Amino acid sequence: FQVNLQCGNYEGCDVALHFNPRFDGWDKVVFNTFQNGSWEGEEKKREMPFRKGEDFELIIIVNQDGYQINVNGQEFYLFQHRMPCERVNTLDITGDVIIKSLNIIGGGAGGGMPGCGGQQGGGMPGYGGPVVPYSNMIPGGLTSKRTIIIRGMVPPGANR
Repeated sequence: FQVNLQCGNYEGCDVALHFNPRFDGWDKVVFNTFQNGSWEGEEKKREMPFRKGEDFELIIIVNQDGYQINVNGQEFYLFQHRMPCERVNTLDITGDVIIKSLNIIGGGAGGGMPGCGGQQGGGMPGYGGPVVPYSNMIPGGLTSKRTIIIRGMVPPGANR
């Protein structure tokens, strides 16, 4: 699956943070930025904090230095800003993942926001969270100290 913090909601828009766990036999998480029509240099962490068939909590904390990514209560990676976080206005989630809840909190005038609006496609009964693929505006955009909390599960047959 992948989580993108985007500067728009259209094909080819800039992506400030591309977070992509890959279950391809070389378990790793890839981080990148897409800017001005091309991908920049990938950063990889050769560790897989997600397990197929298990629940997870992914927290992305926007701070002065970058995006602090925590998984299941543990610090996992700090991805340095490559563009101003204030440009980010869209959260996009695709791939092999079930989202049970999604919240964006702190840092802005808007306070907390349950991220269940703007769902697309058919849902899985009994999960109650946003349907994947999910793409929605971030009210007030991203600023330092805003936090994105995604609780979900990687399906047993997940590939990417």
